[in-house]
Amino acid sequence: MIGSGQDALVTIAPGPFADLLETHAGEIRDALIVSGVALGDPAGPGVYESVAFPGLKVAVEKAPWGKCERCWNHAPEVGTLDGSQELCRRCAAAVRK
Repeated sequence: MIGSGQDALVTIAPGPFADLLETHAGEIRDALIVSGVALGDPAGPGVYESVAFPGLKVAVEKAPWGKCERCWNHAPEVGTLDGSQELCRRCAAAVRK
């Protein structure tokens, strides 16, 4: 279902780390090499709950967005940008330069 990290959306219930995760969600996404990090209460099968840190839960699922043809990350804006339908916002800006 998930062929690479770039196909993944990681949902984290931050528990005791809410401030840290909210501040650094973009950096966490980049470090994990995934298409998205969402903060919320993950549900369904495949949810991991930390024993060491009560309230910290993580789930990984296939990202629901289109795939950028340049960076291969999935992003909500892929398919919606005028003149750059196949690109994410970051890649569209880079190509325009």
